[in-house]
This record gives sequence, structure tokens and C-alpha cells, in this order.
Amino acid sequence: MKLIILALSILLLNSQLFILHSQNTALTQLPYINSNIYTFDILGNGKYLYFANENSIIQYDLINNVTVNIIDVHTGSPVVSILVHTNIILLGTKSGKLISVSKETGKTLFENDYRSGRVNALALTSDERYVISGLESGMVFKHSIEDLNLVDTIFQHEKAITSIDVSREKQLIAISSEDGSISLVSEPTYEWIKKYWFQMIG
Repeated sequence: MKLIILALSILLLNSQLFILHSQNTALTQLPYINSNIYTFDILGNGKYLYFANENSIIQYDLINNVTVNIIDVHTGSPVVSILVHTNIILLGTKSGKLISVSKETGKTLFENDYRSGRVNALALTSDERYVISGLESGMVFKHSIEDLNLVDTIFQHEKAITSIDVSREKQLIAISSEDGSISLVSEPTYEWIKKYWFQMIG
């Protein structure tokens, strides 16, 4: 039995995706990119990379370096956040829409229009029942993963949300913002715990 270690980095340069292989420092540009790419997601097993634009979602095999699937979608606006989960793919757009599409067909299942700026970040809660979305307006929402119905407003930062990450082990949600802060929210109560402020040096 051979143990294969996948050692690579995914780079987003000038709105295009590249794979940097650590063994030979080769930089490979991914195919099928006919418009700007702002985001990508990698499945937990590390094999598949998903990235999207206005018209398509591309599934790429990182081990064999081949395109597995191209799913036609029509979001009407650049995709700025993506989250792959079981049989669905969640997309956040520049125009402020949160869209759930079928992983198999690309058919839109549910759609929610925030009308308050781009959907910058998406993350699943630890129990995988909800999707957390972070907006340009600074708002953070919790939606049902089943139908994207709004369940709760979790938090609001003074400026745009830049990223959201969930720690299943600690049952914590970390939310970063352009206001220079990172907020911690507990699960499963979704109560705010603490905010850390950071200042860039130099």
C-alpha cells in the first residue's frame, strides 16, 4: 500500500486560479476560466476543487489534474463565495444573492436576495443544519441549509465581512471584518463571546 501525500497550494492571482506544486514548484493555471474567478472550495478529502463564475461551476480533480465536471449555472452576477455540501452547492454573488444549486444538474433549488451588497463568505455550522453568510454590509445571517430560509441574525460588524470559519472541536465560529476585528460566536447558542481588534504594523 502506498501513502500518497498531496502537497500543493491553491493561489488566486489576478482573478485566476493556479495550483502550486511544492515538489517541483510548478505553477499550473486551471482550465475553463473565461471570466474572473473570486473564490473556490475544496472538499474535505482534499481531492476535488470547485470554482465558479457567472455561467459555470467547475469540478477539478487535484490528484489526477483533470476536469471532472462543468455545471452550467446562470447567477446573473459574479460568484464571490462558494460552499460545497453533499448534493448541493451554495453560491454567494456580488449582487447580494445566496443561491443553492444541485451538484448534479446545476439547477437552482433556492434563492435568497439580500439586496444589501455582496455575499463575501459562507460556512456550515458544526451540525451542518445551517449555512452562515457574511455580507458586505457587515451583517452575518444564519439560514436553513434545506431551503435557505432566514433563521436568525447572528452579528453585525461595522464594515464588510471578509471570512467565516467554524471549529467543530471547539464549537466556535470566527468572523473577520474589514473593520480590523475578529468576532467569536459560540455554538449551538450562536451567542457572541468576544471581539478581538487587530492593527496592521508597517
